Amino acid sequence: MLVANKKSDWIDDLLGEIQCCVESRNFRLSRHAMDQGRDRNLSLPDVIHVLLNGRHEKEKTLFNTARQQWNYAIRGSTLGGIEARIIIGFECGMVIITIIRLAKKAKRKI
Repeated sequence: MLVANKKSDWIDDLLGEIQCCVESRNFRLSRHAMDQGRDRNLSLPDVIHVLLNGRHEKEKTLFNTARQQWNYAIRGSTLGGIEARIIIGFECGMVIITIIRLAKKAKRKI
């Protein structure tokens, strides 16, 4: 179950909470995330794979002042090996807010 008592609380065991929400199917995709997944050719299994196998990107995690909640960033590889960042929040379970397909940086020629 969710460790935080208020929306503004930081979740210490974020990856454990994500795993719990996925296993219990206590998550949903925002309309924005559904559109982004379709536009970026990333499926729900890809997103779940990133969430379960990725790492918490604390430097990309932000507090949403309008909603008074944390938006956590998880970065990892999809089933096809594509780097992606998934932004999630917790409101009556886990909400997948944004799906970002990350481009590999081009090697600089010297």
